[in-house]
Amino acid sequence: MSYNCCHCFREINGKSFAKCANCRLHLHFACLDISEDEANLFLQLKSNNVKILCNHCNAELASLNKIMNTMESIKSSLETRLADIVKLIHTSGASPTSKEEIISESVERSFRSYNIILKNVPENSGRADVDMANNILEVIDNSVTVAPGNVFRLGKFKKGRPRLLKLRLKTVEMPRRVMKKRNMLKGNENFKNVIVGTDKTPQQLRYLKDLNSKLELRRNEGASHLTIKYVNNVPQIVDVPASSGNLN
Repeated sequence: MSYNCCHCFREINGKSFAKCANCRLHLHFACLDISEDEANLFLQLKSNNVKILCNHCNAELASLNKIMNTMESIKSSLETRLADIVKLIHTSGASPTSKEEIISESVERSFRSYNIILKNVPENSGRADVDMANNILEVIDNSVTVAPGNVFRLGKFKKGRPRLLKLRLKTVEMPRRVMKKRNMLKGNENFKNVIVGTDKTPQQLRYLKDLNSKLELRRNEGASHLTIKYVNNVPQIVDVPASSGNLN
């Protein structure tokens, strides 16, 4: 019975061929860039620990490994969040209703941790929002991209006032990289007015608004060297030396 190589589709003659360990299709050793000596060694070993994959199965395996790594990252993030929830519930002495609110808020924050919000991105410019978003991301970090189905305008359209643009990225690491490098936009003539922020829950927005009010009050009382800084992803009022230039 004759077989054709699943790479070059030519007939296989002689013994210089292998079977893909996954799909079991035949292929030439030459199509895998395997030398004659390496091929002979493979045929002599006949070991279950040494496997050959065709290009298609090899690409599928690489894609699967990438998915598994992403899943591990998500799992790690959720486990950390869950540990924080459990710790908070046990130490807060909260009522059952409050505990449910804590869990709900934590889940919502985990979901939003994949998002970033862009402000001042023009609408109806003749270009798709996803193209505008990816052009902005390229200036910040060219390794970060967003898919067409993950770009959304928020709120109702008002003439002359572009709505916020929400981007849902592939991993939780991407928004972190974007936030760290967002100042790259200041040197770009096209996007210098674009503001980049995280996707905060209503509770986070209320907390930040209250914190800003407290900061303004303390500054009015003479505490001029204060600013808001994120410590372990939580905004706090901290004292900053005037010479540091980090005042908000």
